[in-house]
Amino acid sequence: MFKKQLSILFVITLWFALTIGLGTKAFAAGYPITEELIHNNRSGESLSPQGFVIHSTDDPGANAQAIHDYWDSQYAGSSAHYVVDDHSIIRTIPENEVAWHVGPTGNHKFLGVEMTMPATHNQAYFNETYNRTVWLVADAMKRYGWNINDIYSHHMISNMWPAETDGHTDPDEYLAEYGKTFDQMRADIQATLNQLNAPPAPPAPQPVVQKSAPKTQPVVNPEKAKKVEKAKKAEEVQNNGYIEIFGRWVWQAIAKVG
Repeated sequence: MFKKQLSILFVITLWFALTIGLGTKAFAAGYPITEELIHNNRSGESLSPQGFVIHSTDDPGANAQAIHDYWDSQYAGSSAHYVVDDHSIIRTIPENEVAWHVGPTGNHKFLGVEMTMPATHNQAYFNETYNRTVWLVADAMKRYGWNINDIYSHHMISNMWPAETDGHTDPDEYLAEYGKTFDQMRADIQATLNQLNAPPAPPAPQPVVQKSAPKTQPVVNPEKAKKVEKAKKAEEVQNNGYIEIFGRWVWQAIAKVG
């Protein structure tokens, strides 16, 4: 969006971190947002945002902290609610306040986010900056109940109000350098919003402990059981010197005398 070069002091204090590029993809898990509100380049006007405009800084080598510090330290005539790099998301202006990022009409309608650019071509830097921006916009869509038609590039706003925007076409060129289009970015934002809106996964089922079935008692014929019991008693009596005579048990000694 803005092309003002940072002072030499800012340039020499910029830091760069190279990471392994994992490819751009939608993330529903989220990223931390650091709030560092700037003191300069503030409108003080209230805003009820109706959508989000995505920019790129066109200032290679300036990370999110450097952009924040530039806006904070001096008048620049430009600002945005968020600035994003490969390691951070910084909120510089509250979402309920107008920022100066897209011309008078758009400023009073939309939130703005600046995607920072690496000093030289760096796929990993772009991937991480892109992923954070995609999540940030999808998160705002969820919070405000917006749909994908409420998400704009600076180029789209330039076409809507050309007299107010100085013909800006960002972030199209930045995306194109890394094989992306703004339509693809919108699709990734929508995919992330879908993930954010998805119901939580149900808990994993607990293992079922199989209880052994109770042993069934055999069905016993009463008459048969009676005979079996009688036979057991007869055996016990015989072992103790008794015998059965005419259905009665008598001691063997008495039986022999008879």
